[in-house]
Amino acid sequence: MELTLLTKRRVLMLGFGGEQQAFARWLLSQGVRLTVRTTDRSISVEAFGSSVLLEHTDQPLQKLSEFDVVLRPSVLASTHPALQRFEKEGGTVLTALHVLLSRCPARTIGVLGSRGKTTTAAAIEQLLRLTYQQGTTIAASVAESFEHLNALGESDLLILPLSDAEGQGAEVAPTYLVPLAGAAAASALAAAQRPTDVLFLGMHHEGAAMLRQSAGGRIRELHGSLPRREAAWIAQLETGKVLFWERAGALYSFRLPATQRGEAFTEALAYAALLADELGIGHEHIQAHLPQVSTAPHRLQVIATHREVLFVDDAAACDTIARAHALRAYADVRVHLITDPSNLLEALPANLATLTLLPGADQKLTKAWERLGTKAGVEVLLLAQQPTCLRQAFAQLSTRFQSGDVVLFSPGAGAQKPFRSVDERGAAYLEAVHLYASQA
Repeated sequence: MELTLLTKRRVLMLGFGGEQQAFARWLLSQGVRLTVRTTDRSISVEAFGSSVLLEHTDQPLQKLSEFDVVLRPSVLASTHPALQRFEKEGGTVLTALHVLLSRCPARTIGVLGSRGKTTTAAAIEQLLRLTYQQGTTIAASVAESFEHLNALGESDLLILPLSDAEGQGAEVAPTYLVPLAGAAAASALAAAQRPTDVLFLGMHHEGAAMLRQSAGGRIRELHGSLPRREAAWIAQLETGKVLFWERAGALYSFRLPATQRGEAFTEALAYAALLADELGIGHEHIQAHLPQVSTAPHRLQVIATHREVLFVDDAAACDTIARAHALRAYADVRVHLITDPSNLLEALPANLATLTLLPGADQKLTKAWERLGTKAGVEVLLLAQQPTCLRQAFAQLSTRFQSGDVVLFSPGAGAQKPFRSVDERGAAYLEAVHLYASQA
């Protein structure tokens, strides 16, 4: 995609969440001027300079004809009538993912689905970092990828965990696509203008029927194959789980290391091995490094490091078990925990420096958390019931950070007001972290 499409046009960005802000930073570095429309009255663009004009409005989709290009957030469907009218009248609608994939010179691997994409992307990244010697391997969200885009080359690999919302209405696809369970947008990405190779684990090839029957292997069934791979599946043998695949009449296999992480992690290892094979990495090299792959539990994702403080996003942790895993993952460092108050911990970990509670607790529950804090000698911070509460959290926490600390956002409960969804909750944390890092 030619940047002149954006630099010489009137460009409107709808919404200004975490992903859109990262996108805006990159566009500004390329000389693009933007108008931002948002319904969030708390949003400010002061940090972005005079190249960004802000419009607060309750009707951001009105008068789109004033612009040549509209940059829609992934949560806004491409089928919205206002956007379709705009395109019919000659306008162009793009997403951050569209621009990223169009401009990225590296080979891209899209991991798409409602569950397991972060674990799978992390497994792929770890194995390829160990085995792929031709360039740099990076796993990053769409927002984070813009920070690396200008440094990537043709020999590098970019691994993207993608939500269905990001895949819907796409006109550009990754080089490789790994659709997991619940990947409703897989067909949209696979049929996009830029050709893509679609990688699946499945049980669909008739030539493997006899071996499947004797091995008794079965996994979640998905559809399709890479163009030169006829079938791939996992079988449970007496010696352990084995990944099999057929190509040109020959049968190949990898022994998958034993793990207590469950079937989803085993499948993540299998996808990583198949992609390494597709990239031409030697089988002995892949087999030797598979046991070294170990992703963080429950979608823990490092989203930033600022002044030697690590910021970890575990916004998808919707129960106490997930939160417990997250806390154990950082048991050896000082942790600032931001969590939902609705599920009370039995006791606070000894390494906890501060405890910040999201809005939503009644007075009785708040008192219970405060008693836990008093008993453990941990300061408890309470956030107000408003969309900007996570920004407030960093305003309070910033003076308490020390070198080597970890800020862990692990709610341990489903999304509650002021957040309408788990994705919105995660986006709010990402936005708050980037805002803090830009101002600190």
